[in-house]
Amino acid sequence: MINKANQQHSITKHRLVPGMQYVIFCLLFLLQHFGYSQQTLSLSKAIELGLENNYAIQLSKVELKTAQKIAKIKVPEGIPSIELNLDQINRVSIDGSPTSFVDGRYTKNEIVGGVDLDWVLFHGYKVRINRNRLAELENQSDGNLRLVVENTVHAIVLAYHKGLIEKEKLQFNKEVAAFSVEKYNNATLKFNYGEMSQFELLNFKDAQLRDSVSLMVQQALYKEATSILKSLIGIDKSEVLQLSDKLDFAINTYDFALLKRKMQQSNQEIKNQLINIRLQESIVQLAEADVMPKVSLRSGISEELSSSKFSSEISRESGSVFDYYLNFSLTYQLFNKRDINSKIEKEQMKRLYLWEEKENLISVLEEKLKINFDKYNAYRTIIQMNQRLEENLEKTLDIAAFRFESGISSYLELRNVQIRLIEAKLDLLAAAFELKVAETEIVRLTGGILKAYEN
Repeated sequence: MINKANQQHSITKHRLVPGMQYVIFCLLFLLQHFGYSQQTLSLSKAIELGLENNYAIQLSKVELKTAQKIAKIKVPEGIPSIELNLDQINRVSIDGSPTSFVDGRYTKNEIVGGVDLDWVLFHGYKVRINRNRLAELENQSDGNLRLVVENTVHAIVLAYHKGLIEKEKLQFNKEVAAFSVEKYNNATLKFNYGEMSQFELLNFKDAQLRDSVSLMVQQALYKEATSILKSLIGIDKSEVLQLSDKLDFAINTYDFALLKRKMQQSNQEIKNQLINIRLQESIVQLAEADVMPKVSLRSGISEELSSSKFSSEISRESGSVFDYYLNFSLTYQLFNKRDINSKIEKEQMKRLYLWEEKENLISVLEEKLKINFDKYNAYRTIIQMNQRLEENLEKTLDIAAFRFESGISSYLELRNVQIRLIEAKLDLLAAAFELKVAETEIVRLTGGILKAYEN
């Protein structure tokens, strides 16, 4: 583990106690944010806000709820349909045909009520296939949601740590700038008393200006990093973030064969592709079911209440009719096999394509895993070398400072060592971030990012 307490060998250990110039630098930085609200933000809180405010996650949740509701309704083909019918009929007939047994005006009023049942008993197991398909559609929506959440958490983790890195660089640049200001002020006093040449004073001025510019650039980089983080977690851009977590990177040892097996079992992209394959398999089965016969049941009861009156009759005659039926039907395709077989072959080709796409996906993910595995191990070594370089340069800076104070060497020698130490510290921070990038990608690829950063 990179111990931050051991990293804080300040480049300013040889400077005087910070004066008014350092205070001015801090005030200028704070004034840039004057009038804005400030929010202390931990990584866990950032992830919580991001998951609450992310539009893609909200949309995926709606899709999942819709799929769950549809799955609860079940398959309509497996449930008989029942209809209630009620008709009221009024009819008036005037028949003047000499061959009709009804002569003259004829009226009839009817009320017909009935219940009809329609039920598909068998159609190539379509009911079972559709039931499984609805369950897989629910799994697909859930898998898509998990993938969106994983990608969101991954982006927030990297953005937060990028902010921590830029914050650390900013603090370091403040110290360097304050150190240069005080050295320049001391040099100005010596120049005024004739103890230093103008050439040496200009070197101090050059260092002070360069470090001040570097500070301003780093302020912009830190602001940019926090702006990206604010966009990801969905908070107001005017808020000033105070990142509360410590910059601390664990050094782990990974076994690639174990990571590879874990990725094949737990990677969400692979899981989603397997769901797509199962869905396509259900479409193939539905197409194949069209070849099989369809058996249906139709049943119902009805009753007719009617009253009739002939023009020659004084009274109205009433009566009723009660009906019940139970019918079975068998449907089988005889002359449409070519179209059905063509449809089956088409869906089978899609299924084969999805299997090939899955194998290609696994190959691509394994390549990504290997790249990040190698990158992680490489940056472990780079960090260790940078740490040794930093320790060596700090000792060199001690000697250079002693030589300068003793008048043995010029400020240019001290400044050269100082610049090398600054670069070493910045390189260490950059390497630490790249280590975090590789580690986070490894955790994401192996399906553990939600567990790793759960609250």
